[in-house]
Amino acid sequence: MPVSKQRKKKGIQHRTPKSPKPDLTFDGKNFWIGEKKYDEIKSNPDFIAAVRLGRVVNALSFSVNLLIRHLDFKSESPATLRNHVRSLMLVAGYVHEALSVFYSLRLAYQSFDFFSKIDALLYPTDKSREILLKVIRDGGAFHLDSDNKITAKTLLALDSDGYDIFTAESDSAFHFYFNFSDVVDLNHFLAQMSDEMTLQEKQNEMFLAVNQVAKDAFIAAHECLLGLLLRLPFGLKERKL
Repeated sequence: MPVSKQRKKKGIQHRTPKSPKPDLTFDGKNFWIGEKKYDEIKSNPDFIAAVRLGRVVNALSFSVNLLIRHLDFKSESPATLRNHVRSLMLVAGYVHEALSVFYSLRLAYQSFDFFSKIDALLYPTDKSREILLKVIRDGGAFHLDSDNKITAKTLLALDSDGYDIFTAESDSAFHFYFNFSDVVDLNHFLAQMSDEMTLQEKQNEMFLAVNQVAKDAFIAAHECLLGLLLRLPFGLKERKL
Protein backbone atom coordinates (compact mmCIF):
# COMPACT_ATOMS: atom_id res chain seq x y z
CA MET A 1 0.00 0.00 0.00
CA PRO A 2 1.54 3.37 -1.02
CA VAL A 3 2.45 5.66 1.82
CA SER A 4 0.38 8.84 1.79
CA LYS A 5 2.10 12.20 1.51
CA GLN A 6 0.94 12.93 5.03
CA ARG A 7 2.73 9.85 6.35
CA LYS A 8 6.03 10.36 4.57
CA LYS A 9 8.86 11.30 6.86
CA LYS A 10 11.97 13.08 5.81
CA GLY A 11 15.29 11.88 7.14
CA ILE A 12 17.22 14.09 9.51
CA GLN A 13 19.22 16.61 7.53
CA HIS A 14 22.44 17.92 8.98
CA ARG A 15 23.06 21.39 7.65
CA THR A 16 25.95 23.70 8.24
CA PRO A 17 24.71 26.82 10.07
CA LYS A 18 24.61 29.76 7.71
CA SER A 19 26.04 33.15 8.50
CA PRO A 20 23.46 35.89 9.00
CA LYS A 21 23.28 38.19 5.98
CA PRO A 22 24.56 41.61 6.94
CA ASP A 23 22.06 44.37 6.24
CA LEU A 24 24.33 47.13 7.40
CA THR A 25 26.31 49.92 5.87
CA PHE A 26 29.13 51.17 8.02
CA ASP A 27 30.38 54.35 6.40
CA GLY A 28 30.26 57.24 8.85
CA LYS A 29 28.26 55.37 11.49
CA ASN A 30 28.72 54.33 15.08
CA PHE A 31 26.97 51.22 16.43
CA TRP A 32 26.16 51.13 20.09
CA ILE A 33 24.28 49.27 22.82
CA GLY A 34 22.33 50.59 25.78
CA GLU A 35 22.85 49.60 29.40
CA LYS A 36 19.82 47.31 29.60
CA LYS A 37 20.72 45.33 26.49
CA TYR A 38 24.34 45.18 27.58
CA ASP A 39 23.34 43.54 30.87
CA GLU A 40 21.47 40.90 28.85
CA ILE A 41 24.41 39.91 26.65
CA LYS A 42 27.57 40.56 28.66
CA SER A 43 27.80 36.83 29.45
CA ASN A 44 26.68 35.69 25.98
CA PRO A 45 29.38 33.38 24.49
CA ASP A 46 29.01 34.95 21.04
CA PHE A 47 29.48 38.43 22.50
CA ILE A 48 32.54 37.36 24.48
CA ALA A 49 34.01 35.77 21.34
CA ALA A 50 33.26 38.95 19.38
CA VAL A 51 35.11 41.07 21.94
CA ARG A 52 38.12 38.76 21.70
CA LEU A 53 38.07 38.92 17.91
CA GLY A 54 37.65 42.69 18.05
CA ARG A 55 40.93 42.82 19.94
CA VAL A 56 42.55 40.76 17.15
CA VAL A 57 41.11 42.99 14.42
CA ASN A 58 42.28 46.16 16.18
CA ALA A 59 45.79 44.79 16.74
CA LEU A 60 46.22 43.58 13.17
CA SER A 61 44.74 46.71 11.64
CA PHE A 62 47.03 48.93 13.71
CA SER A 63 50.23 46.97 13.09
CA VAL A 64 49.65 46.34 9.37
CA ASN A 65 48.89 50.03 8.81
CA LEU A 66 52.04 50.90 10.74
CA LEU A 67 54.07 48.58 8.50
CA ILE A 68 52.57 50.07 5.33
CA ARG A 69 53.37 53.60 6.53
CA HIS A 70 57.04 52.65 6.80
CA LEU A 71 57.40 50.93 3.43
CA ASP A 72 59.36 53.84 2.01
CA PHE A 73 61.84 52.20 -0.31
CA LYS A 74 63.07 55.59 -1.59
CA SER A 75 64.29 56.58 1.85
CA GLU A 76 67.45 55.13 3.32
CA SER A 77 67.26 57.06 6.57
CA PRO A 78 68.04 55.22 9.79
CA ALA A 79 64.60 56.05 11.18
CA THR A 80 62.84 54.56 8.14
CA LEU A 81 64.81 51.34 8.34
CA ARG A 82 64.31 51.05 12.10
CA ASN A 83 60.57 51.65 11.84
CA HIS A 84 60.18 49.16 9.00
CA VAL A 85 62.04 46.35 10.78
CA ARG A 86 60.36 46.91 14.14
CA SER A 87 56.86 47.23 12.64
CA LEU A 88 57.41 43.97 10.76
CA MET A 89 58.24 42.26 14.04
CA LEU A 90 55.16 43.77 15.65
CA VAL A 91 52.93 42.46 12.87
CA ALA A 92 54.43 38.98 13.21
CA GLY A 93 53.86 39.02 16.96
CA TYR A 94 50.22 40.03 16.61
CA VAL A 95 49.62 37.44 13.87
CA HIS A 96 50.98 34.71 16.15
CA GLU A 97 48.67 35.85 18.93
CA ALA A 98 45.74 36.05 16.49
CA LEU A 99 46.27 32.43 15.42
CA SER A 100 46.21 31.39 19.08
CA VAL A 101 42.82 33.07 19.49
CA PHE A 102 41.56 31.43 16.28
CA TYR A 103 42.53 27.97 17.54
CA SER A 104 40.71 28.61 20.83
CA LEU A 105 37.46 29.49 18.98
CA ARG A 106 37.53 26.67 16.45
CA LEU A 107 35.59 24.08 18.44
CA ALA A 108 32.65 26.41 18.98
CA TYR A 109 32.47 28.01 15.50
CA GLN A 110 34.11 25.80 12.88
CA SER A 111 30.71 24.75 11.45
CA PHE A 112 29.66 28.32 10.71
CA ASP A 113 30.24 29.93 7.32
CA PHE A 114 31.69 33.08 8.87
CA PHE A 115 34.48 31.00 10.44
CA SER A 116 35.54 29.36 7.16
CA LYS A 117 38.37 31.78 6.34
CA ILE A 118 39.80 31.43 9.83
CA ASP A 119 39.53 27.65 9.61
CA ALA A 120 41.51 27.68 6.37
CA LEU A 121 44.45 29.23 8.24
CA LEU A 122 44.58 26.57 10.96
CA TYR A 123 46.45 23.27 11.09
CA PRO A 124 48.57 23.87 7.95
CA THR A 125 50.44 20.93 6.47
CA ASP A 126 53.61 23.01 6.50
CA LYS A 127 54.19 24.32 10.01
CA SER A 128 57.24 26.41 9.12
CA ARG A 129 55.38 29.73 8.94
CA GLU A 130 53.68 29.25 12.29
CA ILE A 131 57.05 28.35 13.82
CA LEU A 132 58.66 31.45 12.28
CA LEU A 133 55.90 33.71 13.59
CA LYS A 134 56.37 32.32 17.09
CA VAL A 135 60.14 32.82 16.91
CA ILE A 136 59.69 36.47 15.87
CA ARG A 137 57.02 36.99 18.51
CA ASP A 138 59.21 35.55 21.27
CA GLY A 139 62.53 36.91 20.05
CA GLY A 140 61.83 40.45 18.91
CA ALA A 141 58.22 41.57 18.89
CA PHE A 142 57.02 41.21 22.49
CA HIS A 143 60.13 40.03 24.33
CA LEU A 144 63.55 41.66 24.39
CA ASP A 145 65.73 38.73 25.49
CA SER A 146 65.72 39.50 29.20
CA ASP A 147 67.30 36.10 29.93
CA ASN A 148 70.05 36.50 27.27
CA LYS A 149 69.21 33.23 25.53
CA ILE A 150 69.20 34.75 22.05
CA THR A 151 71.81 37.52 22.05
CA ALA A 152 74.89 35.66 23.29
CA LYS A 153 74.22 32.61 21.09
CA THR A 154 73.54 34.65 17.94
CA LEU A 155 76.61 36.85 18.41
CA LEU A 156 78.81 33.76 18.36
CA ALA A 157 77.17 32.51 15.16
CA LEU A 158 77.55 35.72 13.11
CA ASP A 159 80.08 35.57 10.32
CA SER A 160 80.59 38.63 8.10
CA ASP A 161 83.27 41.09 7.00
CA GLY A 162 81.80 43.80 9.21
CA TYR A 163 78.67 45.30 10.69
CA ASP A 164 77.01 48.68 11.11
CA ILE A 165 76.74 49.22 14.86
CA PHE A 166 74.64 52.38 14.90
CA THR A 167 73.66 55.29 12.66
CA ALA A 168 72.66 58.83 13.60
CA GLU A 169 71.06 61.55 11.50
CA SER A 170 71.49 64.16 14.21
CA ASP A 171 72.38 64.50 17.88
CA SER A 172 68.78 63.82 18.85
CA ALA A 173 68.30 60.49 20.60
CA PHE A 174 65.26 59.84 18.39
CA HIS A 175 67.47 60.01 15.30
CA PHE A 176 69.75 57.21 16.49
CA TYR A 177 69.30 53.73 15.10
CA PHE A 178 71.25 50.91 16.75
CA ASN A 179 71.33 48.81 13.57
CA PHE A 180 73.27 45.95 15.06
CA SER A 181 70.59 44.92 17.54
CA ASP A 182 68.13 44.35 14.71
CA VAL A 183 70.82 42.55 12.71
CA VAL A 184 71.20 40.14 15.62
CA ASP A 185 67.45 39.60 15.86
CA LEU A 186 67.00 39.10 12.11
CA ASN A 187 69.85 36.59 12.01
CA HIS A 188 68.22 34.72 14.89
CA PHE A 189 64.94 34.54 12.97
CA LEU A 190 66.57 33.45 9.73
CA ALA A 191 68.59 30.76 11.54
CA GLN A 192 65.33 28.95 12.33
CA MET A 193 64.53 28.54 8.63
CA SER A 194 65.59 25.77 6.25
CA ASP A 195 69.30 25.55 5.48
CA GLU A 196 68.36 24.62 1.91
CA MET A 197 67.45 28.26 1.24
CA THR A 198 69.93 31.03 0.53
CA LEU A 199 70.05 34.05 2.82
CA GLN A 200 68.11 36.13 0.29
CA GLU A 201 65.48 33.38 -0.08
CA LYS A 202 65.10 33.26 3.68
CA GLN A 203 64.61 37.03 3.87
CA ASN A 204 62.04 36.95 1.06
CA GLU A 205 60.17 34.08 2.68
CA MET A 206 60.11 35.83 6.06
CA PHE A 207 58.63 39.03 4.63
CA LEU A 208 56.17 37.07 2.49
CA ALA A 209 55.08 34.89 5.40
CA VAL A 210 54.44 37.79 7.72
CA ASN A 211 52.69 40.00 5.16
CA GLN A 212 50.51 37.32 3.61
CA VAL A 213 49.42 35.63 6.82
CA ALA A 214 48.72 39.03 8.39
CA LYS A 215 46.48 40.02 5.48
CA ASP A 216 44.63 36.69 5.50
CA ALA A 217 44.24 36.70 9.29
CA PHE A 218 42.89 40.26 9.33
CA ILE A 219 40.26 39.62 6.64
CA ALA A 220 39.24 36.34 8.27
CA ALA A 221 38.94 37.89 11.74
CA HIS A 222 36.92 40.84 10.45
CA GLU A 223 34.44 38.57 8.64
CA CYS A 224 34.07 36.30 11.67
CA LEU A 225 33.59 39.29 13.98
CA LEU A 226 30.68 40.59 11.89
CA GLY A 227 29.16 37.12 11.79
CA LEU A 228 29.27 36.87 15.57
CA LEU A 229 27.78 40.33 16.10
CA LEU A 230 24.90 39.50 13.78
CA ARG A 231 24.13 36.38 15.83
CA LEU A 232 23.41 38.43 18.94
CA PRO A 233 19.75 38.43 20.05
CA PHE A 234 19.07 42.04 19.17
CA GLY A 235 19.90 44.62 16.55
CA LEU A 236 22.72 47.05 17.21
CA LYS A 237 21.59 50.65 17.19
CA GLU A 238 23.31 53.00 14.82
CA ARG A 239 23.92 56.71 14.77
CA LYS A 240 25.75 58.95 12.36
CA LEU A 241 29.09 60.35 13.40
